Amino acid sequence: MRKPSDFIALVVVTLLFSYAVTVGATFNGLIDPALHPTGLGLLGLTLVGWLIVRWQGQWIWHRTPLDGVLLLWAVAFGLSLLTNLEASRRITIGLWYMGLYIGIGYVLHDAIANRVLRRERVVDALLIAGVVILYFAFLQLRVWLGQIQISGFTLPPRPVSTFGNPNFLGGFLVVLIPFILSRLFATRNSIPRIGLALYLLLAVFMLALTYSRGAWLGMVAGLIAWGGLYLAHQGLLSRAGFTALWSQQRSAIRGLVITSSLVAAAAVVAILIVVVASLNDAGRQAGLRTELWRGALALFQEQPLTGQGLFTFGREIVRVEGVQPDRPHSHAHSVPFPIAADLGLIGLVTLLITVIVIVRSLRQNWQRTPPRDRLLLMGAVAAVTAFGVHQLTDLPTMMPAVALTGLVALVLALAPAEPQPMTVRWRRLGHPLGLVGLWLVLLATGWWSSRIYAQYADILNAVAFDQNYRQGAERLQPVLDADPDLSLYRLQQAFLWGMAAQAGDADALERAIAGYEQFTRLEPGYALGWANLAGLFWQAGKPEAAVTAMERAATLDPEVWQFRLNLSLYASAPGDSSARLGQLAEVLSLNPDALLYPEVKRILPPDFSLPDESAGYAVTPIVTALDAGEGQAALSAWEQTLLSNATRHWTLRAMIALTLNDRAGAVGYLQQAESFVTGRVDEAWVHLGRAWLARSAGDDGLMTIKRQQAFALIEREPFAADDDLLMNIAYAQFIRTAIARWYLPQVIYPVGDPALLHFLDELS
Repeated sequence: MRKPSDFIALVVVTLLFSYAVTVGATFNGLIDPALHPTGLGLLGLTLVGWLIVRWQGQWIWHRTPLDGVLLLWAVAFGLSLLTNLEASRRITIGLWYMGLYIGIGYVLHDAIANRVLRRERVVDALLIAGVVILYFAFLQLRVWLGQIQISGFTLPPRPVSTFGNPNFLGGFLVVLIPFILSRLFATRNSIPRIGLALYLLLAVFMLALTYSRGAWLGMVAGLIAWGGLYLAHQGLLSRAGFTALWSQQRSAIRGLVITSSLVAAAAVVAILIVVVASLNDAGRQAGLRTELWRGALALFQEQPLTGQGLFTFGREIVRVEGVQPDRPHSHAHSVPFPIAADLGLIGLVTLLITVIVIVRSLRQNWQRTPPRDRLLLMGAVAAVTAFGVHQLTDLPTMMPAVALTGLVALVLALAPAEPQPMTVRWRRLGHPLGLVGLWLVLLATGWWSSRIYAQYADILNAVAFDQNYRQGAERLQPVLDADPDLSLYRLQQAFLWGMAAQAGDADALERAIAGYEQFTRLEPGYALGWANLAGLFWQAGKPEAAVTAMERAATLDPEVWQFRLNLSLYASAPGDSSARLGQLAEVLSLNPDALLYPEVKRILPPDFSLPDESAGYAVTPIVTALDAGEGQAALSAWEQTLLSNATRHWTLRAMIALTLNDRAGAVGYLQQAESFVTGRVDEAWVHLGRAWLARSAGDDGLMTIKRQQAFALIEREPFAADDDLLMNIAYAQFIRTAIARWYLPQVIYPVGDPALLHFLDELS
C-alpha cells in the first residue's frame, strides 16, 4: 500500500511539472508578464516547502555525479562573462536559466536521495503531463480530420501542442516514450498494460507527425539503448544466454520476434531514407543548418578560448558576413556549435568531460542497481540517450519546458541507487549555503526583471491602443534607466520616437536617431537597426548618412529586397540614374514581383520599364497582360504559372475570363476560388473578383463596396507585423515580447500580396 506522503509527493510533482510544460516554462508563460507572478510564486513556494520538509525530516546532503563538472561549467560561464562585458546583459539572461536548471536538478536529486520522492512517482508525473501534451496535440488535428471528410486525404499539419514548434514537441516525446515503454514492461496487470500500449502507440504516432528529423534519430538511438539494456538485463547479450533462451521458445514466439525485428529494422531504414530525402525540402535543406554551423565556427575562430559569451549566438551570428540566412537565429541547431561560439575551447572541453562523466556514471549506476529496479533505469538511460542525440541535430532545449523534461530524465538516470552522503566538512557547509544563495539570487533577480518587463509590456499595450507614440517613448525611459543594457527596450523606445517623428516632430526625430545609434552600437549585427536609422537620416535631410546606413543593412542581410529599393530612392538625390537602375535591377533579382506594389510604382523613374524577359516572375506577366486588356496573353501566362495559393489562382482565372468576355466562366471560377478560402487574404481576393464582376456589369457602386471590403480585410494597423521572422529577436533571444512591426514608415518596406494590392490600387 502506498504511503500518504507518497501520494502527496505524486500530486505535488505532477501539478508542478504539468504547469511547467503546459504554461509556465513554455514561451507563452515566459513572454506573458501576467503569468510571471504565478510561475515565480509557485517556484518560491516549492522551495520554501522543500526547505521546511528537509529541515523537519533532518535530511542529509548527498553528492551528485555532476558536482565536479558543474564547477567547470561555472568557470566557463564566468570567463565568458568577464571577457565579453559588452554583451553582459544577454549573458546574464543565459546565466539565470542555467542557474535555474542547476537549482532544480539539485532539489530533485536531494528529494530522491533522501528517499522522500520515489523515482516511480517522478515517472508517473511525467506520464500524466504527457497525456495533457498529447491531448492538445491531437486537438490541433481536428481541422485536418474535417478537411479529409470534405476533400479527401491530405498530409496532416505538424502538431505543436503547447510548445509552439513541432521540434519542441518532438524533444518532449523522445523523453516520454522510453518511460512509457519501461512502464509497459514493468506492469503485470492486463488492463493497465493495454492502456500503456495505447499510450505508447499514440505517442509514437504523434512523434511521426511532428516530422522532426532530429527527434526521429534521437528516438532510434534511445530505443536501441533501451533494447540493448533490456537484453543485458535478461542475460541475452552473450551467445550462450541467447541460444539457451531461444531454444526454449515455441515456434510462434520465434516467428513473432523475427517479424518484429524485421519491422523495426525496416522502420529504421525508412526513417533514414525520409531524413535524407527531406534534406532537399524547401525550408528544411541541410544548407540552412550547415550555414549556421559555418557561422558558429567563424565566431569560434574570433575568440577560440572563452567564446563570445553565453547565450550570445543570436547576437553574433547576424553580423558574420557571407553566412546565410542572416535572419535572427538563437542557436546553431547542434549543441557543440553554439557552445564553441559562446564558450570557446573551455566550453567544448567541459562538454566533453560532462559526456564522459555521464556515461561513466550511467554505467556504474546500472551495475549497482538491483535487477528489480532496472526497468525504470532503462527508460531513464534511453530517454537521456534520445534527448542527447536530438541535441546534435537540433536544439529544442532552447525552450525551458523541453530542457526541464530532459533534466528530469538525467536526474533519474544519474541518481545513484545508494546515494553517497557528503562527508567533507567544507562541502557539508558550503553546499547548502551555495544552493540557498543561488535560489535567493534567482528569485530576487527574477522578480526584479519581471517587474520591469511588466511595466514595459503595459506601456507597449497602451501605445498600441492610443497611438500616442511620444508619450509611450517618454514612459519607457524609466524602464531603460532600470535596465539600461537590455537592448530590446532601447530598440522599442527608438521605434516609438521614430513613429512620432513620422508625424513631423523634429525633437522626436533627433531622439529616434540617437536611439537607433545606441542600439546599433549595442547590437551591430541587426540589419533592421541600420535600415531604420537610414530612413531617419533621409527624413532629416542627411542623404549621405542614409546611404551609408542602408548599405550596411544590405550588407548584413542581402536577401531583403526592400533595402535595395530604398537605396534606389536614395540614389536619385545626386541624379545618378545608373546607380538607381542598378539598385532596381537588384530588387527585381530578389523579388521579381516587387514592382507591383503601389508604393514601389510611385517611386519608379518615369522612363523605367520592366525587362522583356518574364522568366522568374510569379504573377507579373499575368498582371501586365490584364492591365493591357490582353486576355489571351494573360491566359497563356496563367497556364504556365503554378500559384501556391489556390484562391488567388482561380480568382485570376476569373479575371482573365472577364477580360475575354466570358462572364459565366468567371462566375464559376470565382466559386472555385471561394471554396479554397482559408484566411483574410483569400477573402480579399474573392472580393476583388466580385469587384471585377461588378465593374464588367457597369455597377460602379457594387464595385466600390467590394473593393472597400477587400481593403478592410487587409488593412494594416500601425503596429501590424511586417517581418514575422524578426519576432525571434524578442521571443527567443530576450524572452520578451515586442511591437510586431519592426521597420519605421520612413523605410519603404512593402509587404503583403503584391498582385492583390496592385489590382485594388488600380480599381481606385
